[in-house]
Amino acid sequence: MALLLIFIVAGLAIQLDWSRMTPSDHVPPVELFAGAMIIFLNYEGFKLIANARTDVRNPAKILSIAYVGGVLITIFLYVLIAIVVLGQLDFEQIKANSDNVLSIAAHDFLRPVGVIVTIAALLATTSAINATSYGAGRLTYTNAKSGELPKELERNIRGQPFEGMFVFAVASLLLVIFLPLNAIATMASAGFLLIFFAVNHANVRRAKDTESQAWISMLGMAACAFALFALCWQVWRVETTPFHVLILVGMIAASFAIEIVYRKAAKRVISPAVHR
Repeated sequence: MALLLIFIVAGLAIQLDWSRMTPSDHVPPVELFAGAMIIFLNYEGFKLIANARTDVRNPAKILSIAYVGGVLITIFLYVLIAIVVLGQLDFEQIKANSDNVLSIAAHDFLRPVGVIVTIAALLATTSAINATSYGAGRLTYTNAKSGELPKELERNIRGQPFEGMFVFAVASLLLVIFLPLNAIATMASAGFLLIFFAVNHANVRRAKDTESQAWISMLGMAACAFALFALCWQVWRVETTPFHVLILVGMIAASFAIEIVYRKAAKRVISPAVHR
């Protein structure tokens, strides 16, 4: 974050081309929304906060601050970064360098010091892998305790659920090896939208138990459903990516198939009880 702040401050300190940010250069609202859903993955990290609730002294207070604060900080930084990039590079340059546009922009006005963006990207990737692996290990352990995963994943290694982390790491490597990176981004964003839809649906049914407002969760369901539709529509209409939607459908079907086979084979009783 410190390196990104250097990028932002340095970028705003020099002259920017504000004409590229006028409404005349905006794409249609549906396309803009669909594009936002493709990069939804960049925002979903806040959900990992929930996986640390058992390690927080006052989760009701601390997690609320972490959720809202994390999302607001992310929005604030992303808007400033977008302003700097648009102010430094024209649309053709951004399109031609979409995979490393921040690095190109940084080198444009920071010269040799622009390498800090590459360093920031490596640090951010390391941090994301670390947080996701931690959350995946905790999640697989909790699900195994509830009977939703094989009993072998209930075991701890030196007090930590490392088995789930290892399984998650191997599965992630297989996806990276056999699927295009842009397809993985689409699958991840769509997957999280489906998960958030399911969580909101569950809270609508359990609103009294969770002492929450059901209409807020219903609004969340509607937003997730619309966002998923916009994402799939945008991916399908692009000539080079319609097969991403087919991969998504295949992965959803495979998930249901694996669940059905596992329940019949394992014959474990699924309990909603949460274990530490």
